[in-house]
Amino acid sequence: MHEPEQSYQPSHPQPAGRGSAGLLFENILDDAGAGYARHALPLLLLSGVATALNAWEFPLPAGDTLGHESPPLPVAAVAAAVYGRWDIAAGLAGMCIAKTLGPFLAYAVACRLAAPALSGRTGFGDALRDVALALPSLLGSMGMLSLLLSLVALTLVGLPYALYLTVRWAFTVQAVVIDSTDAFGALYLSWDAVKGKWWRTFFTLLAIGTLLALLPLLAALPFGDTAVPPAVAAAAVQWLLWPLLPLATTAYYRRLTAGFPWAPSRYGRPRPAG
Repeated sequence: MHEPEQSYQPSHPQPAGRGSAGLLFENILDDAGAGYARHALPLLLLSGVATALNAWEFPLPAGDTLGHESPPLPVAAVAAAVYGRWDIAAGLAGMCIAKTLGPFLAYAVACRLAAPALSGRTGFGDALRDVALALPSLLGSMGMLSLLLSLVALTLVGLPYALYLTVRWAFTVQAVVIDSTDAFGALYLSWDAVKGKWWRTFFTLLAIGTLLALLPLLAALPFGDTAVPPAVAAAAVQWLLWPLLPLATTAYYRRLTAGFPWAPSRYGRPRPAG
């Protein structure tokens, strides 16, 4: 039996602010900055994990390229197995999993910290606990999303549609860790939240990503002729700025879902609080 839609009244406080695109972006950055100030230490710890894993490189033996110059990790793992280098294949496979899941889970915990009033739980430990409880739904939505987008993007014609789907499903992590949806419900909720706001969402996410990508590069420019390598300066700024990505996207998600009609049968029932 279909359950009637209910007016969605989330437990976390909803920020005000609906105006021009510039004002919206300013409000999102304000919310992100406030979240950063509240949880600076755990956010920087998460940022350190994510940036370290992104920079991690597997140490191949000298002169061993596995038949390919700088191959992607999955290709290198398969090539190592084909050449009978099982030790290298196992290391590369483990590294691939760590570099994929580590930043993803760090992002999920940071998104959960961006909604600190959820059920009265406000600490870093609470965020870790909630993400651990939501892990099946997080991995399920991540797997389905990756599979669907990969299938759509197989052809050149499908690339624009893959971009469209990426924006519609950009908030599956927030849907799981903040609003307790299941894996399928996360896809539905993100899809419905962006409905009618695709272009605004696209440009908002593009502005956030561009800002966070350019600032480390600009910060490294003054260090070109100093004892500090520019790459080190860029990495340090990236470490400081990474938390703004989950904080800003979550701030925008909270605006999208403010007063949103909630259908339990479509988004899944909340997971048990215990």
